[in-house]
Amino acid sequence: MKAFIFKFALAALGLSAFVLSTRADTHIFAGALGTNQNDKLNFSNGALFDATLSSFSFPQTLRTNGLNAGHYRGDVITFSALPGTPINGGPIPGCAAFGSRLAVQVVSVDGPPGGSFAFWEGDGESSLGVITFSVSAGTTNGTNFFVISENNGEAGADPYGHIHGRMFTTSAPGTYIVGFRVIDISTNGAGGGPIQSPSKYCR
Repeated sequence: MKAFIFKFALAALGLSAFVLSTRADTHIFAGALGTNQNDKLNFSNGALFDATLSSFSFPQTLRTNGLNAGHYRGDVITFSALPGTPINGGPIPGCAAFGSRLAVQVVSVDGPPGGSFAFWEGDGESSLGVITFSVSAGTTNGTNFFVISENNGEAGADPYGHIHGRMFTTSAPGTYIVGFRVIDISTNGAGGGPIQSPSKYCR
């Protein structure tokens, strides 16, 4: 057993200088293999985009004006937590335990020297936004994360989350392999810790 780091590829194209007028919205879903204490979290459709399993990559285009100018940005990638209640479109098999609060952690970045992978929190188009955090190429033990559950970590809360408008950008041309894992940051588990354990993978 080892920590499952879901890795996807971003191909930053250095010669293009236009802003894409339309974008796809790719959804990557986080859930769990069970809902008991310490059951592992997972990306339920991660294999479709995992760079260790396929040659799929997300193209990134250089922005020359407006939002994210000077950075490479492409299709919207939305990390979502599977819902457990009908009001949120559930229950979906494989959702995490009620009371869990899921987040996606950026564990590693492999890319061109001097490059970095950045996460922007904003509404995507109408605000300038700010970089929430940036992770340099060569990082192998990153701790930065962004929350995907739309709860405040209260006991019994639906772990569901589907937040649009977040952007991922890169700072230099080249191919980036970014490693993620899903974690539970709640305090509703044994001893005031999380309910679910971080995503794991068996090879």
